[in-house]
This record gives sequence, structure tokens and C-alpha cells, in this order.
Amino acid sequence: MGACSDSEAVWRPGGRRFRRCPRAGCRPGRDRGARARHHCEPHRLCVPVGAPWINRLVWGSPRPRVQLLGSEYAGVVVDVGEGVESYAVGDAVFGFIDGRPGAHAELVAVPVDGLVAPVPEGWDPADAAPGMEGAHYAHACLRVTKVGPGDRVLVHGATGAIGTALVQLLHAEGVEVTAVCDQRPPDRPDLTEIGAARVVNVGDGARLDSVGGDYNAVIAASGHLSFAAARPLLRPGGSYVSNDMGRGGQNLLLAAVGPVARALDRHHALFPLPRADAALAAHLRRLMGRGAYRPVVDRVFDFGDLREAYAYVDTGRKIGNVVVTMPGGARSGRWSPLAPGRQPSAEHPRARPCHRHGRRLP
Repeated sequence: MGACSDSEAVWRPGGRRFRRCPRAGCRPGRDRGARARHHCEPHRLCVPVGAPWINRLVWGSPRPRVQLLGSEYAGVVVDVGEGVESYAVGDAVFGFIDGRPGAHAELVAVPVDGLVAPVPEGWDPADAAPGMEGAHYAHACLRVTKVGPGDRVLVHGATGAIGTALVQLLHAEGVEVTAVCDQRPPDRPDLTEIGAARVVNVGDGARLDSVGGDYNAVIAASGHLSFAAARPLLRPGGSYVSNDMGRGGQNLLLAAVGPVARALDRHHALFPLPRADAALAAHLRRLMGRGAYRPVVDRVFDFGDLREAYAYVDTGRKIGNVVVTMPGGARSGRWSPLAPGRQPSAEHPRARPCHRHGRRLP
């Protein structure tokens, strides 16, 4: 979906003025009916967002450097650019805006060869919206460790967006997963429900060394476990993985000498480099379609409650993801997708005219 430059504004139905995300592929304007119109650039999709997902904040000084946040989205395609053959107007899609925020907008334009995929059949958009970002970081950790069936992996920080995705992706590969979390609220689903063989809650006084050792890999999903703390838990030749650079960039330095340590069958550090392409998006969608992976949704907020949504994320108490529904989007509430059969009905944004095709679109 497209956005204007910082100095431009677009008019939405009803005549209200709003800003959209910069650097998007849509070229908006204003017609006599005071309705937003768009023109998708080649190889892009234009999607009205029904349910963006909150992952992290971007700060600036003296005010936020990026004023339009949001990293993931789900919605229905309203226009496609030239050369797009794999999607059509009316397709329900979900995805991740890689490299820039902007999902907290009414429309977003995304490259067709990026992290975007059709919403799995039978899924509500609010369920699918947080399905890409955490999983694409988790997949990078899985790929770099090269673990497989029968291996043992400890996931530290297993209740976050990356951690909950990682537990499921490892379990789908036949890996025995030990999930370590901090102060998991008692009213939240247990991580054994998504594939963890064992859960250790260090917030309840359990010591990290109580998990034992002999792990093929220890993955710091939240970046809060150092290589030094992970080493006693590893078997000879075991690997430590973190997608956080660490204090002073130490994880990058450790990863640079990792191949030498690995060749000597020593403990070593690995730094995952995520990929963001259509092949990975299709792979994650297949996992979702067969029930091997389902993004964990802690709470769903209306867009008008965006401040409260971010305040809840800042508490550090969320399990998985927080979803925000745009006006006219999916129904809000509080629920967990871990409950079997929980499929809230979809409420997509109302139809709007497309100036290129001259017809109303769903």
C-alpha cells in the first residue's frame, strides 16, 4: 500500500485527512469525492491493512524518528502493478514489511517477491497477521544451527514473538526443545502446547543451570543470554546463536571466529542472517496450513487503542504477539490462537473504488 512523502497528505472516505507511510509504491491523490486513490507500481501489491502487528519501537530525538510504525499486516489486495501474476485483486494476504516500518496505515505497497503470502485457508487475518517477522528470524536461527531430528536445543526467551515461533519450527523438525522464560503469567497457555518438551520459568526462582547440559545449540531468542552464560549448557562442538549483536558487538566478533572453533569441535557462536523472499513466505504459509506453526497472539486491540497496545507491549509481559485491527478490519478481543478451533470471523475493510479499474473492490 502506498504512502505519501512526509509533506503530503491523502484524503480518505468521509473527508478526513490522514498521513500515510513514506517510501511506498503507491502514488495517491485526491479526487472530487475526497476519496483516496492509488496506482500500484510494477511488481507490487496494494493492500488495505486489516490487522497490523506490533513488534518493536523505533525511537528518535527529540521526537520519534519514524512516525508511522508497524512491521506486519494482513488485508485484501486492491490493486496490483504490472508484471504481477501470482496475486489478483481480492486475494487475502499477510506479510512483513522488511527494512522499514509502515504497517500502521490504511494501505501498504509491498514487493511481490518479498515476505508476502496468501492467508491460509480458514484463517482469520488477525491470526495470520503476525505470521512472518518472528518466524523469519526464527527460521534463520534454525537454518544456521543445522539441527535436525533427535537433537536437543535450548531456547532462551521463548515467550516472545521470535521465541514462540522458534519453539514451533524446531518441533516441526523433530528437535527436542527446552523453553526458558521469565515470569510467564499464570493465565497464559503453557509452551508445551506449542511443542516444548520442557519449560523452565527462571522468574519463579529456577536456576538456568537446572536445565542440565549437553545441548546441540542454545539460542538466545531475545538476545538476553550471553555466550559465556550459554557455554556450560553446550555439548562439545555445540553452538550459541543470537540475532542480537551483544554488548560492544561481541556476538559478531565471536561469530567471525566461529568457523575455526567449529572445525576444532569447540563451543562456537553463530550469527543468523535472515532472508526475506517469497520462497520463505511460501514455506511458512505451508507450515501454517498444515498446523505445524501458528503465531501466538496474546491480545488484539482496536486501532483507537494503539497507545494502550504499545503500553502493554512495553510491560514485557506479552506472550507472542500483539495485534492491532484497523477500522473496519478484523474483530478485536483477547484470546490465544493456541485454543483449538478458535477462528474469529473476518471483517474486512469496506469496499472502495479503484480509479484504474473503475469498479468497486472487496
